[in-house]
Amino acid sequence: MNWSEFTFLVWSDLDRYHGNPGIKKFLWELFVGQGFRYSFWFRLNQYLLAKPFWMNPLRLFSRLILHHYSYKFHIDVSLFAMVGPGLKIEHHGTIFVNGRSRIGQRCTLCQGVTLGEYGGAPTLGDCVFVGPGAKVIGGIYIGNNAIIGANCVVTKEVPENAVVVGVPGKVISLRGNLRGPRLDEAKRLLESYRLRVETMR
Repeated sequence: MNWSEFTFLVWSDLDRYHGNPGIKKFLWELFVGQGFRYSFWFRLNQYLLAKPFWMNPLRLFSRLILHHYSYKFHIDVSLFAMVGPGLKIEHHGTIFVNGRSRIGQRCTLCQGVTLGEYGGAPTLGDCVFVGPGAKVIGGIYIGNNAIIGANCVVTKEVPENAVVVGVPGKVISLRGNLRGPRLDEAKRLLESYRLRVETMR
């Protein structure tokens, strides 16, 4: 990850909390917010992972800060997890993401969410909402624009635009997470993300 990719990921995360954010919103969320504060230090630690040994002091400092917020907010996202731009941690508390998990663009994780490994780890598509207390386990794929309901346990593939509830999780609708103007806006943003990523290669 280079510096341009790092800043893009940070600002795309911040955009989920404040549309078209400025430096004031950045500072507010960094020092007062919770979800963004964790994701910022998570992104910074991922950025520093592959840096040369002379940056070890900064890497150690940032890792300690991340551990502090992990303990304080009860959020544990492995640095080896692949997390796309626009992550939103809706509420802090008992969130766990396995290192083999993949999270798409503009996804939302609520409190109590687990993305766990059992013969593989989950992959979330784009614009997926994972509700409070939901557990997604195993090497399964959650389709784009899906909703995983509160306290749902998902161990099987979920199609695009599905709404899944219950234990075990069952599809009750194909209306999806975003609809109408919100879906159109998300598609435009995802296209802008794609173009931005291409320019950074």
